[in-house]
Amino acid sequence: EEKAEPETAAANVRLILARLKEHNPQMPIILCQVFPSSASMARPAATIKKLNELYAAAVKGDPQVTLIETWTLFADDQGDAKPAEFPDLLHPNAAGYAKWAAAIRPVLATLGFLETEPDTFTLEPGFVSLFNGKDLAGWTVFVGDAAVDPKSVWQITDGVLRLDTKA
Repeated sequence: EEKAEPETAAANVRLILARLKEHNPQMPIILCQVFPSSASMARPAATIKKLNELYAAAVKGDPQVTLIETWTLFADDQGDAKPAEFPDLLHPNAAGYAKWAAAIRPVLATLGFLETEPDTFTLEPGFVSLFNGKDLAGWTVFVGDAAVDPKSVWQITDGVLRLDTKA
């Protein structure tokens, strides 16, 4: 719940962790601290710090869980979210997500989920990409037997290509 006390939220995380472990006792679990926000968003630094302390205590010494200290990564000197990374003081923007990904990447690599060596793949001579990375120009999309403009059934939102199911 949005206004839950830190103890309630931490108890819920402990329940979630227990279910994950019940499902797969060998599965690596990564738990990120709660990001900073702002007192103006009814999420004061002291409350989030308390929650993060409870999270850390809940997983201390647990070899199955890796706790990622994301609080210090994102908090300003007052313990609030940095507007350059959290414009609404609650959700990260592209810069915030990139910073978060950079913090998690070494943990994922250590756990064997990411390559640790650079990819040496090179394109074969003469390779021509079918996708220009921006739109579906030059593509034909069929709905049933009818060819339609790809832009009428696909849309790009936040850099993600999605099928418009209303078309």
